[in-house]
Amino acid sequence: MIRLVAASGTASLLEWPMERWSEYYAAGRGSSHSQNGQLAFLRYAYTHLEDLAHGSGWESEFPRDVWELRRLGIDGTRARLRFDRIAQPWLREPAKRFVRWRLSIGRSVNQAVVDILALNRFSGFLADPRVAADELACVDRTVLERYLADLALDPRSTHSRRAVSLVVV
Repeated sequence: MIRLVAASGTASLLEWPMERWSEYYAAGRGSSHSQNGQLAFLRYAYTHLEDLAHGSGWESEFPRDVWELRRLGIDGTRARLRFDRIAQPWLREPAKRFVRWRLSIGRSVNQAVVDILALNRFSGFLADPRVAADELACVDRTVLERYLADLALDPRSTHSRRAVSLVVV
């Protein structure tokens, strides 16, 4: 691994995201069984080095736009919660607080994913030039009513539409 990092021209394993390391490794190696084991070790080392560098728990994870649930002490999952798809920075912070609250009261990770999907949908609605809500103060009753009317036209199933609208309201 040391030779791999040295040959890459990077100063640290954390200089590239893991996806780039995987591509770099595959380009120079191949995919034999032993080499897959080496890639697994590379992922393992990267994950632990990242944890050491960035810490764990709510204080270190909350400011990120992508939460690694294992860093929050939620074991048995490699899931991530992605807030980076929420287009409005002013909506991202309350969305994170909402999801943190939902997890802290015992809601499941699956429910948190559904919550974030609903927030992403709402973010997309707010980004529409016809809505043009560019700050929290612009989200009033009229905007929310327009959003709910827009949801009524959503081609998804009635059950999904009902779940999404309940989360947002």
